[in-house]
Amino acid sequence: MTLAQDLYDAGDKDAVIEFLEASRVVWKSDRGRIDRMISFVKKAPSADLVQLSRQLPGSEVLRHPAPAFEASDLEGNTFTRDQLAGKVVALEFGEAPMAEKVARDFAGRGAVLLHVRDGDTRQRFEILTNPTLVVIDRQGNVSGYRSGAATEAEWRNEFESGFGRGVAPVTLPAPKQAEPVEGEPGRVTLAWEPIDNAESYVVEWDSREENGWIFDRERTVRVIPTRDTSVPLDLNGFTRVRWRVYAVPKNGPPGATSPWRELEGAPLTKIYK
Repeated sequence: MTLAQDLYDAGDKDAVIEFLEASRVVWKSDRGRIDRMISFVKKAPSADLVQLSRQLPGSEVLRHPAPAFEASDLEGNTFTRDQLAGKVVALEFGEAPMAEKVARDFAGRGAVLLHVRDGDTRQRFEILTNPTLVVIDRQGNVSGYRSGAATEAEWRNEFESGFGRGVAPVTLPAPKQAEPVEGEPGRVTLAWEPIDNAESYVVEWDSREENGWIFDRERTVRVIPTRDTSVPLDLNGFTRVRWRVYAVPKNGPPGATSPWRELEGAPLTKIYK
């Protein structure tokens, strides 16, 4: 990964992507991390590839309210998120025969397995790998997210998460955000207090358009992974921005997410949940 990082830092994205594609031969159980890294390399000018390699896909939606979706059952009946409120729902992106077998066992407990072909739904759930299974619990939150091949026991664990089991509880608290520091025109540094046992952090940021915040409408955010307790943010081109952050341990699920903190230009305007 050191060679790939050097190539990335030198701006040779094509070589980095070629390296990551070749790594599929030896990293067979990457759980979608290679696809996530390639997507990040294509969009971001710089990043810590080692840190990215340790982060599983789905962190942007896991433990958050499920985005709107449109999916169908085996009979071809189409359902939306609102129609299935109060049910445990598993969304299958791509073909996962073993997950379908497990779904039949959970059908008696009220779980519903649906197949997704809609491109907008894939984008809202940050799907980059086939197959991916996303589980939504009875409260409407994303409780399980697994990409790539998996054993029957691993698929069962994802389904169990919809019933309140199978996912370890959050152990790390939300980082306490500090006042942003203004730098060059249109740029600020976002900072927060360190969290014990955190190996890294993920900053999520969102922008407001005429019809509202993008996250509120599409349930998607931009992310900045980092090992530091501060990151620079370029506000140029955005009238209003908000951000939040959570800690990531070496093992286990991500910690709790801080409240959204809103910026208008460079000055801070308010904090809210």
